[in-house]
Amino acid sequence: MRDIYCAVTDPEWFTFLSKQSNLREVNFWKPSPKAFKAVEEGSLFAFKLRVRTHSQ
Repeated sequence: MRDIYCAVTDPEWFTFLSKQSNLREVNFWKPSPKAFKAVEEGSLFAFKLRVRTHSQ
């Protein structure tokens, strides 16, 4: 079985990106002075949508 890194993302951002018909891939990278080391290059990386609350 392969390891998969799963990160939570914002539903509004996902909706915005899904409406862009010309995108083949998207980048969820956020600039940071630290290197991202959760997974090695080429590993599986999945996103789950953050649950909306009634206040959102």
